[in-house]
Order: sequence, then C-alpha cells, then structure tokens
Amino acid sequence: LSGINFQNNGNNHVYDLISVINHRGGSPRSGHYNVDLKTRGGWYLVDDDYINGPNNLDIFSKQAYILMYHYKYIKVVR
Repeated sequence: LSGINFQNNGNNHVYDLISVINHRGGSPRSGHYNVDLKTRGGWYLVDDDYINGPNNLDIFSKQAYILMYHYKYIKVVR
C-alpha cells in the first residue's frame, strides 16, 4: 500500500498511498461516496458523519473511485 518506488538517474521517487475514495452506486451522479484515509495512527473509514478506526482496512475489497498518493523525492548523494 505504500512505498511504490521509481528510479531515475539514481534518484528515488516514492509514492505512498494516503487515501482511497470509494463509490457505490449505478453512476457518478447517484450512489454513495466514502473515503479510507491513512494517518500516522492507521487507516480510518470516513463515511458521512461516521469515522471508524484506526484499523487494518481491506481497501481493495471496496469500489475504488480515486486513489490519492503522497509524493516523496529522495535524492541520492554520491
């Protein structure tokens, strides 16, 4: 879920998954949205006025609509 690495010219580009926006319904105009949100304390499910967590959510069992990543650039000094 985190630490996707890409290398370019010896430098590392790291992407950590920080949230997953989920949609359940027939179309983007109808249905329901919620979000799985990663914090330092773990993953939380945010659904309207309900927040559940921290817990080990199985985020890939839901209908992911948008994935959000945090980008980190790590320069290699030689």
